[in-house]
Amino acid sequence: MITIGYADPSGFFEAYVGDSCHITRTDGGHIRLRATRPNVKGIEDLNTDELAALGGAIQRLSKAMQIALTHNGVAIRRVNVQINNNWSDLYHTEPSFCVHFYGRAYDAKVQKLGQALCFPSPREHKEFYRGMQPINSDDIELIRKLLLD
Repeated sequence: MITIGYADPSGFFEAYVGDSCHITRTDGGHIRLRATRPNVKGIEDLNTDELAALGGAIQRLSKAMQIALTHNGVAIRRVNVQINNNWSDLYHTEPSFCVHFYGRAYDAKVQKLGQALCFPSPREHKEFYRGMQPINSDDIELIRKLLLD
């Protein structure tokens, strides 16, 4: 996991790139946002201040992701934002609050622009995720810089 940095000035939310990604970089990439406070399982566990900061964090990170990847050669049309937690139900584990940011590239090969995203269970469909490349260090550095502005 690589921490990108805080996606909101209050420090309530932290952006990071996970050890595995749902969308390969050339299809648009994948970034996650989590609450910095421990034991937040879902959006309903956020307090009023955190909820107020969440919209700004989503906006800032989406914009930074789109600008950075496009600048670095992956033309992003939009960023889809999702709160999933589906796999915690599938695997009977404790959920944790996580917002997923999926870049949608014009020339995506697997997760095609305009189509619904599809993420089969990694336990049953390991081959689907094999070879997926996370966003790279140049992308991360530019996103960090944009989040600081």
